[in-house]
Amino acid sequence: AQSTFPVLDSGGILVGVISLEQIRRVINEKLPANVIIAADLMVAEFPYILPTDDLAEGLRLLSSVDLEEIPVWDPERQHFAGLLRRRDLTRTYVERMAALETAD
Repeated sequence: AQSTFPVLDSGGILVGVISLEQIRRVINEKLPANVIIAADLMVAEFPYILPTDDLAEGLRLLSSVDLEEIPVWDPERQHFAGLLRRRDLTRTYVERMAALETAD
């Protein structure tokens, strides 16, 4: 299940992320729904991976934060391309490393 949610501005630029944990905290505070907006919850400084980055860079970035997903951001096109999950990245990395060992 998704636990990190990207926040895009009106032009589609990635400006932050909101974690499921942040959403749960607000729900537990029982604040009126119209009091809180995405900008109140989002973290504006966060790691993101480029479409051209390799698996090792993705793992390094994910290990630097307490998130299960990180955004994939294409700065050339100013385009949010999706989320990269820790679980998927780790599985792919292990598969690629095993394939390299088998090839030797």
